[in-house]
Amino acid sequence: MKAALSLGLCLLVTPASAWAQAAAPTTQAQNAGVVVVADAAGDETDNAALRAKIYEASRRKGWEAHGKADVMGKAESSGALEGGAVSWDSQKLEALRKALAVRALVRIYRDDAGLHVSVITAKGAETRDVASNDAAVSAAAELLGQANPQGGGSAPVPAAGAADTQSAQGTLSAGLITRHDPLDEEAGPPPDSPEGRRLAWENRGGARVSYGVRALLTGLYVPNSAFADTDPVSNQLDVGEGNTFGIGGGLGVQVAMMYLPVPEPVAGGSNFAAFRLGVGAELNGLYVRRPDGFKYRQENGVVISKDKTFENVGYLYAYIPLQLGVHFMFGKHRSPTVWRGLGLGLTYSPTVIAALEIGQDQDKTETKFNYAGFEVSLDLVKIETGEQANPNIRLGVLVLPKVSDDLPWLASGTIGAFWY
Repeated sequence: MKAALSLGLCLLVTPASAWAQAAAPTTQAQNAGVVVVADAAGDETDNAALRAKIYEASRRKGWEAHGKADVMGKAESSGALEGGAVSWDSQKLEALRKALAVRALVRIYRDDAGLHVSVITAKGAETRDVASNDAAVSAAAELLGQANPQGGGSAPVPAAGAADTQSAQGTLSAGLITRHDPLDEEAGPPPDSPEGRRLAWENRGGARVSYGVRALLTGLYVPNSAFADTDPVSNQLDVGEGNTFGIGGGLGVQVAMMYLPVPEPVAGGSNFAAFRLGVGAELNGLYVRRPDGFKYRQENGVVISKDKTFENVGYLYAYIPLQLGVHFMFGKHRSPTVWRGLGLGLTYSPTVIAALEIGQDQDKTETKFNYAGFEVSLDLVKIETGEQANPNIRLGVLVLPKVSDDLPWLASGTIGAFWY
């Protein structure tokens, strides 16, 4: 009987004790959690070292480090993301602090005036101007010490069985300390860290295959086309000149190698220049109206007037353009993973042209080379991190000038979808 009673008391006491031990660190985590956002250094290794020092200083002031918080994701959802980086505005940082569910947010940033440290709590924002990273650590520690009602001292060690606590230097779990390297070569940096974002955009850029399909609206013009007719009175050859016009349209495909040096997210705009080397195949059907003779009017056996006559014919024009171009990209990162903007393209496009009059034998195809072709284009661009190419809209004008007597003027307005 005594043994049964003792066993019952143990069963009642043990869960209550375990619950009390588990609840204590949870309450402190809610009351003394801190997140550090530091991107003042140009190198992510220096930024990581600075964050680690501030986390270490915060623990000595009684704060619990939340080094694995999804800062960029919460910044985007709370409106605290500007140009791919966390804002410096105190109101937006307060919104981010609430989204992260921590008592304090430390923001280390650099602007034209120098290096700054801001600590944001429910009581407001405190900002210090500092001269170096070491001074930033000292200022952050002082401000955190003033903000923590529990005062200084070492951070308490959670009881066995409590939730794991992530520090800036390592993970404390079940009494064992394991080091966490933010730049671990195998695992890589966290995707939401500045270094992780830089690597994501570096992998997205570089040399990539680009391909696309487009529709063309094409016009043709040949000035002073020569023709001949026979005078019905004198029976002599009568030579004249007239302008030839044509209009039509077609489809084309292109493939290219495109170099995209997309920058990592920064405050403000993120403009860059891309380069393209490619080839295409395009086919146009044209309705052509060309002069072919005279209509003579006679009175009393004398020609009193003559008017030009025209014939309507159909042509197939095939292009093989070779393209070497540059695209000036104007835009910015709308989020850490998305860049949006416009791309102004200028392309040198020498083109092989094959022309066949419909109804004629194929052996009468005329093939010419126009070395002076060029194209101007405007891309509506969206680029996302990842391996997949993104579809973009391209509007353009392709011009093939009349560089010799046996070539016409050809110009095509184009619209298409291009992936890169």
